[in-house]
Amino acid sequence: MSNLQAKVEVLVDTLPGAGSLVTRLNQLIASSCPGNRFITLFFGVVEPATGEMIYCNAGHNP
Repeated sequence: MSNLQAKVEVLVDTLPGAGSLVTRLNQLIASSCPGNRFITLFFGVVEPATGEMIYCNAGHNP
């Protein structure tokens, strides 16, 4: 969990959107996480001026 949080903090200001961020997170976590570990993530960005939210819901199959 702390590994994921640290990666989000580093990447959030460097990638252009939720999809890019979650794709990069997946690459980084998959390369360093044992095959028997799983992460579920909901990541959203709200545009205050319009109230629009762009989100990505990422997880694993049961």
